[in-house]
Amino acid sequence: MRVAHTDERGWVAYAAEPLPANKYIGEYAGDYVTSAEAGDRLARYDRDGTGHALLVVREQLPDGTVARTNIDATMRGNVSRFFSHRCGEPGSDDGPNLELSTVRSLASPLSRVGVFTARNVEVGEELSFSYGPPPDGRLGQRQRCLCGAQGCSGWLPYALGS
Repeated sequence: MRVAHTDERGWVAYAAEPLPANKYIGEYAGDYVTSAEAGDRLARYDRDGTGHALLVVREQLPDGTVARTNIDATMRGNVSRFFSHRCGEPGSDDGPNLELSTVRSLASPLSRVGVFTARNVEVGEELSFSYGPPPDGRLGQRQRCLCGAQGCSGWLPYALGS
């Protein structure tokens, strides 16, 4: 992978070599924080006008409860924090080329998040995954989506919410 700065969207990661479908790319790494801390950090990032790389993962557990894991890679993380959002179905020609998969073990209550290719990725292709569904208009400030996909919703999803 290589990372480059764009005028419109900031830092973006690109494939430096061809990547086959279903290839493990790495782990989404950063600070594991509580939901309250995630909210505080997002408020601070918004107030300071900085972007963020805070990932919220919700998993339905076998007992029906929903576990929430917040990973903030804004200040401490790896190249995965530069993966862009793209609307659409993962693996489709115009959709994101990456997918996230959670791994939970008995040794830790926290999920780890692996990043995999959703389809073959060409050299120079921007690496992207879907950050989630578009906002419903009830929470937070809306931010324009600049992914360029044919089915783009026009808005980035919100990071926090119920």
